[in-house]
Amino acid sequence: MQGRYVTETWRKALMLSGALALLGGCSDEPRQAETTSAQGLTSDHALVLGFERPTLDWSSSATIAESTTVSQGAKALAVQPNGWTEINSVALSSLGSVKSTLSVDVRVPSRPSWGELRVILIAPSLGWYWNDLGGSSLAQLSPNAYGTLTFPLPASVENALEGNYSDLRLKLVVNGPSLGGPYLLDNVQLVEAASPNPAPTPAPSDSGRGDFAHCSAA
Repeated sequence: MQGRYVTETWRKALMLSGALALLGGCSDEPRQAETTSAQGLTSDHALVLGFERPTLDWSSSATIAESTTVSQGAKALAVQPNGWTEINSVALSSLGSVKSTLSVDVRVPSRPSWGELRVILIAPSLGWYWNDLGGSSLAQLSPNAYGTLTFPLPASVENALEGNYSDLRLKLVVNGPSLGGPYLLDNVQLVEAASPNPAPTPAPSDSGRGDFAHCSAA
């Protein structure tokens, strides 16, 4: 009889010990899903490539100004070219993962009979002193509406842009006629967007069962 009592006491003690160990890893907070993200735009990259500070982050021999007529964000760059007009960014550090194309949104006040936008990459540390990605016609654009001009990136350029540097400058060349109003530039698309974090896993519904604690193993 005494032996059975001792055995029962030990069994209860072990059950209590296991319960306390389990509660040690408990929380009333819902368990969060694991999150991952990919390198994407830094805030500085976004400000430069989005033309959010056009007169601070970009320079030109022509007069440039900011515009609130945008394709994204709050600001765009306004310029009045008269022939070959270069617009240069500040130096950018490593961009991380990039797309296979570079695109720019352009708005013209009226349809030009001739002209092009060219994109040139400058990065002496990568051996680029005038890396010309080519030109895209301005005559294809509809007036008073943004159109997107796209420039394919050679594989060698794409690979180099995903490396390390701190001296990359974008040179946008608006080679077109004066149209009596400004050309607008906005939204350089080059960097892959970061992967969004998944939403937290909701707590299971336990209606009618009272509070439910989510526990992790000790």
